This record gives sequence, C-alpha cells and structure tokens, in this order.
Amino acid sequence: MTATEPTAAPPTPSVPAEPPFAVTRAEWQRLLDRLAEQEATIRQLTQHVENLRARVEPQWDRSAGVRNSEYEPAIASAAAFEAEIDELLAHRAAHPADRWVAYRGPQRLRFGPTGYALHQELIREYPDGEFSLFGIEASVKYPNDTVV
Repeated sequence: MTATEPTAAPPTPSVPAEPPFAVTRAEWQRLLDRLAEQEATIRQLTQHVENLRARVEPQWDRSAGVRNSEYEPAIASAAAFEAEIDELLAHRAAHPADRWVAYRGPQRLRFGPTGYALHQELIREYPDGEFSLFGIEASVKYPNDTVV
C-alpha cells in the first residue's frame, strides 16, 4: 500500500434485530435462584467472619495496636533504654569496652562488650530468653546527626 492509495474504512457492526441476551422466563428464574443462593452463601460467610472477629477482638487492645502481654517486657525494656540513654552514653564514655546493655523489662541487667557475648552470658542465667539487648550509640539519641 502506498501513501496515495485510499485506506479501506473499517466495517460498521450490524445491529441485531433481537438483543443476544434475551432469555426465557425459565432461564431468568434459574438466574434469580442462583443469585439467591450466592447471596445466602455471602450472608453465611459474613456471619462466620463476624463470629471470628467477636472471638479475636477482645484479645486486641485497639488503643495500642497489636500490643498485648506477650510484648510488654520488650516494650518496657525499650522504654527504659530510651529513658536512660544519657546515663548509658556517660557510662560508655567512662567504660569504652561496655558497648551493649541488657534489660529484662524495665530492669537493667548488665553491660557487655558485644551483643553476642552478652547474649551468651544472659541465656545461661535467663533460659527463657526474656531479655532485650541494645547497642549503646550516640546515634540512638541523635539520629539526625549521624553521618552514614
């Protein structure tokens, strides 16, 4: 085809005399019955979800998100660490080898040179593993002043 030859116009669709979706009264009734069955299934599933929600929501503290008693010791440890960061930084300046600190809930347990060494000491003393370790770094207190 060259640029001077006319292009053929696309064919125009023919409109059927009767719509292709015409259904008989019996087919219409079957469709309505099927729709009613699907609505019943949706109602059952909705009820099931509501029952599950009723069982789960009492365990969920909406004001604190996922927070529950399982996480309270770790949350208390983090809060204590943040509250004591000035004291911990002063300790680190006086004792450069003490780079890590351990907490069990809000109680500070001890310092250690590495997280691994501190963990190994504490796991013997607290085999339940209910303690938290934190690295003592100025970047904890001054995150915007840290150059990476």
